[in-house]
Amino acid sequence: MTYDLVISIVKLLTAFIVFLIVTLIVILIKYKKSKENESIYKRLLGHSKDCLYYYQIYPETKFIYLSPSFKEMFGISEQSFYDDCELMFRLVHPDDFEQFYIKTIGEADFNNKFISRFRHSNGEYIWTEDFPTPIYDESGRLIAIEGSHRDITERVKLEKELEYRSSHDRMTGAYNRDYFEEYFDKLNNNIDNKVGLIICDLNGLKSLNDNLGHKYGDKMIKEFGKLLNRYSAENIIVSRIGGDEFAIILIGVDETYISNMIKSIKEDIIKFNENSKEIIINMAVGFAVAQHSLNNMNLLFSEADKRMYNEKKSMKSPCG
Repeated sequence: MTYDLVISIVKLLTAFIVFLIVTLIVILIKYKKSKENESIYKRLLGHSKDCLYYYQIYPETKFIYLSPSFKEMFGISEQSFYDDCELMFRLVHPDDFEQFYIKTIGEADFNNKFISRFRHSNGEYIWTEDFPTPIYDESGRLIAIEGSHRDITERVKLEKELEYRSSHDRMTGAYNRDYFEEYFDKLNNNIDNKVGLIICDLNGLKSLNDNLGHKYGDKMIKEFGKLLNRYSAENIIVSRIGGDEFAIILIGVDETYISNMIKSIKEDIIKFNENSKEIIINMAVGFAVAQHSLNNMNLLFSEADKRMYNEKKSMKSPCG
């Protein structure tokens, strides 16, 4: 082997070693950056209040990833969900179970968001908004779902509160006139039901306001509203439709039922008056019943209102 050949081999080996060292350094730098990026991503995901998830469906159902925020949202560690992939099914509200289930088998419309309730570890239900994305394999088979759960409990409470305020009278808690008129119009124009209507009007409110002040008049209205609200039910709508006037719409009841209900209301008033030291409730009442609400509501109201005023006249209240 000649000297020149040895020199050439040494140079090649040196170059190869240098190449390996440089390659190793590049790999180490990339690995370090990758780990740094991974650490950053984990920190970002860890600080996210949304619950991010990757739920594998095929070949077996299990959670592949859950963000740490699951513990904060549900009060249950994410490890519990890893260990038991059926846990979510036991936590979902019974009324929301079906839509939650069809999502996991790919039969849901994934263009929509999903709003569901889940039981927190404290026993209360939280409202969540889910934005799932289906993952399919090359054959079109659903193999996973990824997405995020967002806690919208406070938003739902606010929406319900605003909805309640828009449909209820602030002073009495009964439905307000706007809601009454909307429901009244539906029965008259769109829905045909057997219907009854009770009109109640407080006697002596003006006299009470003039002699003792509006504070006492307001208290009479509040107490009367509270009394009537006891009879509120799915088919019984109690509304305050004027300053001292209330209306009750009853669906699917007969005249006997309404007569007994009015009798019961009057008995409640007697009991209230026996125990009241400040105000005395006195009302005039009228009612009407129709087999069909369609196109009959205005006539029904007129009949009930007429009976109420006839009773008011017969009571001869000086300040009705």
